[in-house]
Amino acid sequence: MLARSNNRTLLLIIMVLLVTNGIMLYLLNRTEKKAPEPELTRSQRTIKMVQTELGLDSTQVLQYIALRGMRDSLLKPVQAEMRENKMAIMALLNKPEVDSVALASSAQKVGNNQAQIEMEYFYHFRRMAQMLNPDQLPKFDSLMYRMVNRSTGQDNQNKPTEKNQK
Repeated sequence: MLARSNNRTLLLIIMVLLVTNGIMLYLLNRTEKKAPEPELTRSQRTIKMVQTELGLDSTQVLQYIALRGMRDSLLKPVQAEMRENKMAIMALLNKPEVDSVALASSAQKVGNNQAQIEMEYFYHFRRMAQMLNPDQLPKFDSLMYRMVNRSTGQDNQNKPTEKNQK
């Protein structure tokens, strides 16, 4: 009778241990469902990236946001004009015969708009550099270098591709 009692006790202890191990595994392996972070707009991502890359303080972030607003307001009319000039080029596609002088003239107008945009970006970056501390300037130079390389396709030439790896 004593053996039967011991067997039941051991069986009960084993069951309790199995259940507690199962509960512990569940608690350790479950993933906490966090509330999804709201997706940032492109502008917000850029501001956050610049803040992180350059180590801007809160005052500098506000200055940067003001500079972006000023730049955007200066560029808006130029971009609208460039859009109209590009649409004029697209309208030439509907013509059976296109005079090369007319095409070159339309392309020159787009080029002039692009030159205005590039110059405004130059002034924007100069104003940005003026708001930075001396210790932030090397980071700014590095960021500008990476941005130019990325925007001109140079950044992709040094990265391995499937073709380069084989």
